[in-house]
Amino acid sequence: MLASIIIIAHNAAGHLDDCLGSLFRQTFPAGEFEVIWVDSRSTDGSAATVRERYPAVRLLELGENLGYRRGTNAGAALARGRYLVVLNQDTRLDREWLARLVSAAEADSGVGIVAPKILMFDQPETVNEAGNTLHFSGLYGSRGLGEPSSAYDRPETLATMAGCSFLIRRALWRRLEGFSDDFDQLDIGWHSSYEDVDLAWRAQLLGFRVVFEPRAVMYHKYTSKGLADFRFGSYEWGRALVVARNYHLHTLILLSPLLAAIEAGSWLYALAKGRSSLEAKSRATGWLLTHPGALRRMRRRVQAERALPDRPIIERMSPRIGVTHVLSGGRGPSLAQRALDLTFMAYYRFLLGALALIEGTKSPSAG
Repeated sequence: MLASIIIIAHNAAGHLDDCLGSLFRQTFPAGEFEVIWVDSRSTDGSAATVRERYPAVRLLELGENLGYRRGTNAGAALARGRYLVVLNQDTRLDREWLARLVSAAEADSGVGIVAPKILMFDQPETVNEAGNTLHFSGLYGSRGLGEPSSAYDRPETLATMAGCSFLIRRALWRRLEGFSDDFDQLDIGWHSSYEDVDLAWRAQLLGFRVVFEPRAVMYHKYTSKGLADFRFGSYEWGRALVVARNYHLHTLILLSPLLAAIEAGSWLYALAKGRSSLEAKSRATGWLLTHPGALRRMRRRVQAERALPDRPIIERMSPRIGVTHVLSGGRGPSLAQRALDLTFMAYYRFLLGALALIEGTKSPSAG
């Protein structure tokens, strides 16, 4: 069997026909893929509907809502395919979607992860995510959000993909042990963040690439959730953990002034948002300050697998962070954006130059 499609679902009754209906209309041979529906304790009867109307689906009913990361890990443990394909419940798929994803992986053994082109469900010519953009400071966001689909028609190597949907080699998933349990070190509730960024980063440390396949088209019922208090806490926890674990020590030292500035900005944001955000930020920072031994063990485990230095991975990252969606009014946002772009680009070039000197004379050992 070539592919195992893992769908994490919670109260998905309104999405079944779009998601499962389009899956079973794929041009990919029916006997070459399986569908694993992971139901996270739905209360709308959707699990029973799947069992009745889609008997070919392997149904895993969880006793609690484990969320995206842990639910995906549970579903992947049952998979039999050469490739795992993670998929959100609120999607509809082009008939060639699965064939294009698998073809991109089959064409190049160096490709570990394939990202599809994700378009807006109600605006099918508008991008939701063409992979994700990862800034070299560790911040990330949707790549191409709101732009025309035609702007993303070329295959590309990316720094990371969108968790909404991606393909990964099952052997690579197992080697990475799936989405990392390190995120469970701090209880941030069922919602987590950065597990997809972390997976892509660690795959690249092993020497694999993340590629965007624009011909693998799908449609997502996207709604912006913003940074609600619980999401802000999970975002800050994930960002800190991923940067601290995955960068080499010499890169962290080079980045320390920038990371300090990002940290200050994060505290100012939390202060402006109020008590809940401040408490969420304090919990994430407090754990990092009080658990240095656990953090060192995490780093040793990740860095011990390293086959690639940081510079080629950073070259796939972005030197730009958008601020115009945060600021509003007058010329302020555009001026602030230009100032940030110039500052970050200068730092990015400095970082790449310094790493060329350091990593040109050092082996990619743990740091």
